[in-house]
Amino acid sequence: MRFGMLSICDNDPAQRSNQQFYAELLDQIVLAEELGYEDFWIAEHHYSNYGVVPSPAVLLSAAAARTSRIGLGCGVSILPFHDPVQVAEDYAMVDLISNGRLVFGAGRGFLIHEYEGFRIRDQDESRERFDESLDIIRKAWTGERFSYHGTYYRVDDVRINVLPVKPPPMYMAALSPSSFERAAALGIPVAGVSATLRTMDRIEERIGTFKRLWAEAGRDASTVDVPMTWYTFVVPSKDRAYSDGGRQLIDYYRSIGSVFDPRRINDPEGRKVYEELYAWNNTVTWEHIENNTDVAMIGDPETVIAKLEKARAAGVEKVHCFMNFGNRPHAQVAASMELFAKEVMPALR
Repeated sequence: MRFGMLSICDNDPAQRSNQQFYAELLDQIVLAEELGYEDFWIAEHHYSNYGVVPSPAVLLSAAAARTSRIGLGCGVSILPFHDPVQVAEDYAMVDLISNGRLVFGAGRGFLIHEYEGFRIRDQDESRERFDESLDIIRKAWTGERFSYHGTYYRVDDVRINVLPVKPPPMYMAALSPSSFERAAALGIPVAGVSATLRTMDRIEERIGTFKRLWAEAGRDASTVDVPMTWYTFVVPSKDRAYSDGGRQLIDYYRSIGSVFDPRRINDPEGRKVYEELYAWNNTVTWEHIENNTDVAMIGDPETVIAKLEKARAAGVEKVHCFMNFGNRPHAQVAASMELFAKEVMPALR
């Protein structure tokens, strides 16, 4: 298996300033490189403590200046919120500054308060906005002059003069079955999240379906991976799993529960996702997580290794560890990163 890091970048400024959080996040990226993690992805979010990095390109550029080997990923750039030519230029700069280490993740976003903040009143537009934006970014990165006339975006005779070192690896965020299907049709690998699938059976089914669709489109399914993100925290002994890991996860869920208000969603598929997330975040217990789900890799090294072996058997080849959730102190995150790298990674590589 291969291992990277991902951060949704939640932070409560009442407990820790955003400035301090950025400094700690950059330290964690440097540490991840030293410990041998493959990459570090940063999520884009707006207008709430659920995520306090509105521009991953800015933070990744700072990380590029402090590192030399680790991959730097946006997980993900929310395309409907931005001018696609600007996105192409911003992330081309990240790739140049990092000497070709960008991993470009793209997504539609799903938080209604973010759509409202960007004055997009109809979230049903998101799929077409995403498709048009992605087309433009791909054309821009060829370095050729092009025009594009879509429903939402128009480009007239433009050629960008800042290009990535090479076309960066590209992934598409996918929560719903239709997003997995769309990614396969577009020929873009998927990046998934265990928290939305809940059990290993569903994760295995979704990966299998994606690879089948990938092969049916005439592509080699053996060469495509589906990285999955897990809440991850490694503690020295089994009896500290809840006190040092699980309790923080439950606190994190409660803190973000109000973000998912299903009454604000018109799309039936999106509303269903919101209803599940709202109920989960506001009611789930640690006992339920441990006994009935596979959303968390939390425990001592032996426990986490066993959980990851189960994931590998389900077809997971790449794991992104989300460790700095819930305003967890930096020293605790660093300790978990080190324990994972020294005692868990070697058992599964």
